[in-house]
Amino acid sequence: MIVALRGKLDWEGVEAVNRCLREHQNERNVVLDVWNVTRCEPAALVAILQAAMVRAEDTHQGFALVGEPSSTAMQAIEANPATHSLLRCRDTHAACVALRRLPA
Repeated sequence: MIVALRGKLDWEGVEAVNRCLREHQNERNVVLDVWNVTRCEPAALVAILQAAMVRAEDTHQGFALVGEPSSTAMQAIEANPATHSLLRCRDTHAACVALRRLPA
């Protein structure tokens, strides 16, 4: 399942994104695509990612992030120790392939 965000991501959108991810993460691998996020509150994105990483571990489902490597959001994620174990890919195809290779 690919969940693609676009536009502005700030604290107001955190609960809506978490609700969507929570709905899908119970049953399948999820890729969060932030490639088309135009403005981002990095701490809001990190909060979403941390919650999704915990759910992925609890449900034994894969979780990956796709985004422009040079974007402010992706640079903030790279700098945050809490997201170091997050699977990050340049495109959704690569993320889907990588998630299929994860051990069950």
